Amino acid sequence: MAKFIEVSIRQGRAKISCPGSLECTEPLDPQMCRELVSEELYSRWCDLSSEGSLLGFDKCYCPNPDCKELIINECGRTRRPRRITCPSCKQQCCFRCALPWDERKKQHKCDGAISFVERKGWTRCPGCKNYVQRSHGCRTIRCRYALT
Repeated sequence: MAKFIEVSIRQGRAKISCPGSLECTEPLDPQMCRELVSEELYSRWCDLSSEGSLLGFDKCYCPNPDCKELIINECGRTRRPRRITCPSCKQQCCFRCALPWDERKKQHKCDGAISFVERKGWTRCPGCKNYVQRSHGCRTIRCRYALT
């Protein structure tokens, strides 16, 4: 059971169904299974569960590798890049591309690139920030670098 939960979390799944029965579709309760996984995996499972409840909101992750805070756009969509400040580490970044903000440039790095990415229908992986394209399957993005 512990290995099944670990693999599911590493694959980026928040809702993990009971592996013992095909009839059981209820997701496992992370609190009840806490002792079966490491503290790091349990924390990641909780993060995945929280992020899953935020579907429909625009979000990005802080580009600071020591922070990676989830930042939610509560003000609605905007077409142009918008400078934001991470509530955790106070680093400024662009909400659209999640790259650090550079005050010295008149135009932000993502101005041209974002329109190209939007035309292609690409999105960014929440883990590694690489652009990905869905060719088939579900809408879940599983980062190949997560928890490695």
